[in-house]
Amino acid sequence: HTIDELRDVLQRADALVSQPKSASQPANIALMLHGPEIKYFSIGQYAQYKDVVDLAAKLDAYNVVELKMCETAMKDFGIRKNDIPSFIEFVPDGDSELKQLSRRGYSIQ
Repeated sequence: HTIDELRDVLQRADALVSQPKSASQPANIALMLHGPEIKYFSIGQYAQYKDVVDLAAKLDAYNVVELKMCETAMKDFGIRKNDIPSFIEFVPDGDSELKQLSRRGYSIQ
């Protein structure tokens, strides 16, 4: 949940990509943001975490990583949808979404 851990995960994903994927190719990696890492994506924190947010946006645009954010956790941290960049997908409940991702064949880490 630290910024360094998140940066490391995104950098490893970035190292795997040799070129952007087409829109018809699904992302191989889904990141469920449902803990303290939500705060790193707050627009108000952009200047401090610019490198991570920009890398996440690039990987999302290249269809390498699918970023999802739990609305329940957002409420717990006092963060609204308007506070989050538009490339992140909102899901009502992170745990339920993880179960769905598992059923779709994703390995949950």
